[in-house]
Amino acid sequence: MDPVDIGPPDARAARAGCQHLALDDTPRRGQGGRSAGCRQLGGTQARAVPGVRPVLAARAAYRSRSRTHQRQRNRAAPNRLTHFERSNDLMRFKTIGTIGAGPIARAVATHATKAGHRVLLSNNHGPETLGDVVDSLGPNASAVSFDEAVTADIILLAVPFVAVPEVARRLPDWSGRVVVDMTNQFAEVNPYRGFADVSPLTGSEWVAQHLPGAVIIKAFNSMFATYAEAEPRHQEGAQVVFFAGDDAPSKHGFAQMVAGLGFAPIDLGTLRDGGALMQLGGALSGKHFLFQG
Repeated sequence: MDPVDIGPPDARAARAGCQHLALDDTPRRGQGGRSAGCRQLGGTQARAVPGVRPVLAARAAYRSRSRTHQRQRNRAAPNRLTHFERSNDLMRFKTIGTIGAGPIARAVATHATKAGHRVLLSNNHGPETLGDVVDSLGPNASAVSFDEAVTADIILLAVPFVAVPEVARRLPDWSGRVVVDMTNQFAEVNPYRGFADVSPLTGSEWVAQHLPGAVIIKAFNSMFATYAEAEPRHQEGAQVVFFAGDDAPSKHGFAQMVAGLGFAPIDLGTLRDGGALMQLGGALSGKHFLFQG
């Protein structure tokens, strides 16, 4: 599909030095991975956006679908207790599945296995390609299929942003699943470059739109994998993990899990407001902090 000119980038993308691109629905090949600062790119070309609703309708559609999915989750909750545990309205995530096994997913998996979590790693090449990764992580890690990975208590979505629609199509119903959105809005991969414009939605709202029924938590995307894989506890403080979401019990459980890995979780609020701070070009993208307290 030929690119079309959409005019100058918005202020946030311009400050980040990103090419401003609208996302089409065709995923590019490439591995998911860590957050990175934007490359300085020229041009203001955009790709067509068949996978994204028109701007004026997108916000209303997202809100309507979110309300519907919340009602569905509430009705389904008694039947989903085997998927995760609820205790005093707090979710306790014991198993962690990954969709994608790039640097950031492996970094979190390393801390999780050490903390006693069972980690189910998957990628788009098949479990037989993850033998070395699993061996390095120890007995608490397993290489599994996509279908098994999404049965975990919490799922790490660690694929390129443009691959999300393809991932979404692999599971018709995401209801009751808690998904950590670790993606960044790069419009191209290999190399990562450009900004995939899904406005007026934030990147995580757009992800939520593609995973109907899932509870989405935005986290880990603003960190470089080298920071995430290092020991999070330091003499000066603990490495901060920012997160955002709209479901309070899920966020409480996520914060407990992250703290158990040695990080300092900091809640930035809703998927809309907190996600905007963490996504590519946001104020906290590529920023790293130690918590002292």
